Amino acid sequence: MHEFKLDYSETVKYLENLQKGKIRTEIDNIKKLFKELGNPQKRFASIHIAGTNGKGSIGAMIDSILREAGYLTGLYTSPHISEFTERLKVSNNPIPESELSNYVKRLKTYFEKYKCTYFEAATIICFLYFYERKIDIAVVETGMGGRWDATNALNPIITVITDLGLEHQKYLGNTIEKIAAEKGGIIKTGADCIVSATQKDAVKTLKNTAKNQNAAYYQVYLYSKVKVKNMNINGTTFDYSQRGLNLKDLFIPLNGLHQVRNARTAIFTINRLKNLGFFIKNNDIINGLKNVKLNGRFETINKKPHIILDVGHNPDAFKVIKQTVKALFPSKKIFLLFGTKLDKDYQSMIRIIKPICREIIGIKLNNQNSLEPKKLTGITKKLKIKYTCFNSSEKGLKFLLKRGRKKDIILAAGSHITVSEIKDRYFYLKNR
Repeated sequence: MHEFKLDYSETVKYLENLQKGKIRTEIDNIKKLFKELGNPQKRFASIHIAGTNGKGSIGAMIDSILREAGYLTGLYTSPHISEFTERLKVSNNPIPESELSNYVKRLKTYFEKYKCTYFEAATIICFLYFYERKIDIAVVETGMGGRWDATNALNPIITVITDLGLEHQKYLGNTIEKIAAEKGGIIKTGADCIVSATQKDAVKTLKNTAKNQNAAYYQVYLYSKVKVKNMNINGTTFDYSQRGLNLKDLFIPLNGLHQVRNARTAIFTINRLKNLGFFIKNNDIINGLKNVKLNGRFETINKKPHIILDVGHNPDAFKVIKQTVKALFPSKKIFLLFGTKLDKDYQSMIRIIKPICREIIGIKLNNQNSLEPKKLTGITKKLKIKYTCFNSSEKGLKFLLKRGRKKDIILAAGSHITVSEIKDRYFYLKNR
């Protein structure tokens, strides 16, 4: 009998091919598997985060503050930008490639017995890895939903629900109320529930869910305030206040009012952790925010011309991108490198961003679900915006770099894959 061996690239390919493309809308299967493994996910403290936008930023900020306070943290996010290993971090270090391969080797029988999907398998590896690394606390982002998300096997001490928008309507429902009900499925009895969503229907649904679960409910904007002091391309300075906590001139190396809102939620969550017995000083909050690292969130990779990357992939995210561009570059229009997936509301994204665009360059992503850029010809004609399309990220980027000037602003957005491909191609072309 041959021993099952995989190198890192084969490991990732194996995971990607599990139940290819399937999304499971129930959690019983995964709970049975975890039970066979001894329920590792229940053996460490955790914060569970669901929502449409802001999960990754809030999670990274909480994780950074906890590390400053001396805790050994686990951070689980998705999707990744460059490498699968980015999804699973202990003390901000991605899981080593060899360890990932070893976990797949150990768990392969379970994956096949329970017909695990890609995301389910990644979640199982993550929780077992966190347990075996003896972390103090995990910060875990849901995948698509909440109620039936594989991560919902957790037993968190705090749940966080971020801003909500219409997404994955085939699975989550076609109203904010229905989506809130699905995302609110992570709310657990006895665990604090912290909500930064503000839509009336969402708030009502989440409040009722928390009440039914006997969970303490906190609406972030009712209990805290922020005041933006300064914002430039290097980051944002703001004040934060709530009862018993006033922090002046906090700095995050991130742009946009939405990132201040995300920081507000992260600080509020940290303060609840303090009430639960975690020892976190004000300086830990200050330094944790100052040192947070987050790729693909209005990330500048070049300054002349400005090349900015953002993983925004829905209309709400594009409203935020437009708002941030207008605040940082009030008198300029941008070149947009746009690549996205077929299931995204690309027409709304283009309508939203059009007023700040000089030209849009559509690119086909190296993904089977990529939108054909020619499909944007109709909407760009209707909006009377100059449009050119290419069948690869590299061709679109080369086109702009060849004719661009040092004062230009190039923004790549529409998908995590867009950010990954443009970043990779830019550094490849630069170093060639």
